[in-house]
Amino acid sequence: MAKEFDPGNLVIVGAGFSFNAGLPLAGGFTKELLSLGRVVADGPSARQIAFIRGFADRVFGEGASRTADEWPDLEDIFTLVDLSANTGHHLGPHYSAADLRVVRRAIIVRMIRMLYQAYKRRQRSPDADWRALETFFDGFRADTARCSA
Repeated sequence: MAKEFDPGNLVIVGAGFSFNAGLPLAGGFTKELLSLGRVVADGPSARQIAFIRGFADRVFGEGASRTADEWPDLEDIFTLVDLSANTGHHLGPHYSAADLRVVRRAIIVRMIRMLYQAYKRRQRSPDADWRALETFFDGFRADTARCSA
């Protein structure tokens, strides 16, 4: 006889749920992605930011420096990069499909680093939002089996 799954609790959360863990909301994501305020000046994140900025300024800013607010949405950048890279097309005169695959990887790596760094900062210095998240998760017991025989 098959065991019946009993999840006990089911929580459906929205995209902003991770905000309490120190992660940026969608509206501030690009700004945080490009922020040099909390990175080591000559570290890998600073170099990634410079590379990504250079790409966006050259392709979307006609060579002029733009603020994060003046950038296209990150989803739009990814769509253009993906379509061009995956079909072998250039994006502007300076970025071949191979170059765009490098750009895509750079953006993904920077996103992961930015999210990890934001999370670790909040974990090291918890505030009321972090404590609310911990209290929420403390209400669940993941260490007990909830399957019936």
